[in-house]
Amino acid sequence: MSSAAVPKTPAVPRLSASLILLNPQNELLLVHRPAHSSTYPNSHVFPGGVVSSQDTPTPTTPLLETLKLCALRETFEETGILLTMTPPPSTLTPPLLAEARKAIHNSTLTFPSFLQSYDLTPNTSALHPFTKWITPKTMFRRFESQIFVTFVDGKQVPSHDGEVEILSAKCLMPSRVLEMSKNGEMVLFPPQLYLITRIEEYLSGDNGGKKVLEIADGEFGAMVMEPHPIRVLDGGKRVVMGLGERGDKEWSVIIEVPGDGKKGEPKGAELVRREDVAKL
Repeated sequence: MSSAAVPKTPAVPRLSASLILLNPQNELLLVHRPAHSSTYPNSHVFPGGVVSSQDTPTPTTPLLETLKLCALRETFEETGILLTMTPPPSTLTPPLLAEARKAIHNSTLTFPSFLQSYDLTPNTSALHPFTKWITPKTMFRRFESQIFVTFVDGKQVPSHDGEVEILSAKCLMPSRVLEMSKNGEMVLFPPQLYLITRIEEYLSGDNGGKKVLEIADGEFGAMVMEPHPIRVLDGGKRVVMGLGERGDKEWSVIIEVPGDGKKGEPKGAELVRREDVAKL
C-alpha cells in the first residue's frame, strides 16, 4: 500500500468474531465472499462478522460471551449451522430456518429472541478462543477479530445465505485448502492462511482434534496477532508481515500486494519461519 493510501489517523478497530468449525472428518467450514464484499473480497473465510447490539443481551454480559454469541449468530446467518445446547425441535423445519436466517440478517428478528421462541440455548461453552487478529493501522477498515474453534458432529449441512453475503459454504480438508491457495484456485487472507496452516499441522498427528483443543486452551489461543511489515520483497509486490509482540514470534506471513490501479486487499501467500526471513 502506498503512503498516499495510508489513513492519516488509524481507524478504531471494530469488534468482530469468527468461528472455525471442524467436523468428524477433520474438514473445516469455509464461506466464499463475493468480489464486491467490503471485507475479504472474493476470498474464502471462516463464518463471522462484526458484533451487533443483539450479541449483548444484558448489560452484564461479559465481552467474551458477546463475542461467542456474535460468532454463533453470524455462523447461523451465513451457513445455517445452528449450535445449541440441545438439538433444534422437529417443528423448526428447513423453511423456518431459512426464514429466520433472512430475518436475523435484515434485523427484523434478533438471534436471542429466535432461540428463545424455540426454547434453545446457544452453545457458547463449545467455543474455544483460537487467537485474536487486529487489522494493521495502514488499512482504512480495521477489525479486532476474535477467532474461535469448535468441533461439530457434521449432521447439519451448511448452505449459503441466498448469495446475500456469501456465494458458497463448504467443508474441505485443510490440506486441500492450502493446495488450492497455492495453485491460485482460492484466495486466502493472512489470518486464514496462518490458522489453516497451523490446524493442518496439528490435525496431522494422532489425536489431532484433542491437540487442537489443547492448544486453543493454552498460550496459542490467547495470542493477539497484530500484523506489521518487517521486510519488502520483489520491489514491493510482496511484503513479509510479522505478527506482533503479543502474537506468534516464530512465524511470519508473506502477503501479495495488489499492483497499481488494482482493487483489493493484500492476500496471504506463504507462511515462513522468522528465522528464514533473512534468507528471502
